[in-house]
Amino acid sequence: MGTSVGFWDSLFGEKVTLELPSSSGGVKKVKVTKKWMERMQREGNIKSASTPTVKVNILDPMGGISFEEFDDPTNFLDALGESGSEHQVEYWTIGERVPQEQYDKFVEPNTKELYALTNYENGKPSTYLIQKGQWEKAREAMRNV
Repeated sequence: MGTSVGFWDSLFGEKVTLELPSSSGGVKKVKVTKKWMERMQREGNIKSASTPTVKVNILDPMGGISFEEFDDPTNFLDALGESGSEHQVEYWTIGERVPQEQYDKFVEPNTKELYALTNYENGKPSTYLIQKGQWEKAREAMRNV
């Protein structure tokens, strides 16, 4: 995204937010100028995706860290302490990462967000969609541990 459309446009041009695929399978939001986006579309460098995404709030007691990534338990405990939060945010594509039926069943009507909980069995993570009220109770319980 290095093509410039001008200094003044970068400072004062109308801004839009693009949702780009991230390396983790989610979506990364990037602000660009409308003029830049239109130029990239004209040149065929970008195109609109018709697949909608949804913000997913994930409770993960391991903070997104897998025990299998570490040879030494001490390094694992250090990384766990540095992860900072049990609350992770990802953007999932509806119809790919989350089926439409599951989205319809679990979407929070006011925010249009999903809530999920990661569970570990034998060190293997599994993430499940849950209702926002259940998610809030689980988050409070994690904070009290």
